[in-house]
Amino acid sequence: MKKITMRMYLLSAVASICLMPRTVLSQELTVAVASNFYHALSVISQKFEQETGTKVRLSSGASGLLYAQIIRGAPFDLFFSADVERPKLLEQKGLTSVRENYVYGRLALWAPQQALSKQKQLKHQSIVNEHFLATYEQRLAIANPRLAPYGKAAKQTLAYMGLSEKFNAKSTTNFVLGNNINQTYQFIDSGNAKAGFVAYSLLKAKPVADTDYWLIPQNHHEVIEQQVVVLTNAKKPVVAKKFLDYILSPPIQKLLTDMGYGSIHHHIKNTVLGDG
Repeated sequence: MKKITMRMYLLSAVASICLMPRTVLSQELTVAVASNFYHALSVISQKFEQETGTKVRLSSGASGLLYAQIIRGAPFDLFFSADVERPKLLEQKGLTSVRENYVYGRLALWAPQQALSKQKQLKHQSIVNEHFLATYEQRLAIANPRLAPYGKAAKQTLAYMGLSEKFNAKSTTNFVLGNNINQTYQFIDSGNAKAGFVAYSLLKAKPVADTDYWLIPQNHHEVIEQQVVVLTNAKKPVVAKKFLDYILSPPIQKLLTDMGYGSIHHHIKNTVLGDG
């Protein structure tokens, strides 16, 4: 009789554990993240899990596409956008509980050594700069400006430099459009485009020679102000806010600076763009 009672007790205990809410057994956040920030957030998420035990599952894409998924009900706890526009729209729709800046993005023109002529290489003039872009005569890779803020900043840079007419749909020197900044990087890395605009953070994540890219001056385009929101339908709002606070903390902001971003603790002012 005692054996039967003990067996029933154990079975009841196991059943109780199986029926416990998932939040009691483990913590997991589901996060939408703009393509440019995916690598950085992957690194930080691993650190956060090691320190807190909370897992962070990432879904990456262009900010515009992630926004469309969210307004259709995608079950994300947080959304790290590459702009301000989409977080503001979500806030206006009543879909957010918190909206904050988390980094400032930096844009770079990248042209690997394969893009440069052997003659220039022999003369040791393989430096990507303003003159290189002004004299570049092949297809230029950029992220789709309608979907990706880095693509919008790339077009603003061309306008600032007076190169909009040179790079247009009717010209032989035009664009290879990526759906997001990671795809744009791949176009250049694979040689499908010999040069293009990418997030500086993507170059910092790889062993890229300083002579192969030009860090675009910040007055050439509007500030790439990147914002994050905690969504109102977040299943774990308290844990989501804890993760956000972790991202905004000085040590993590210092790490993000090393990864090629501007810290929120050093505000960057928007400048009035000229016509070039």
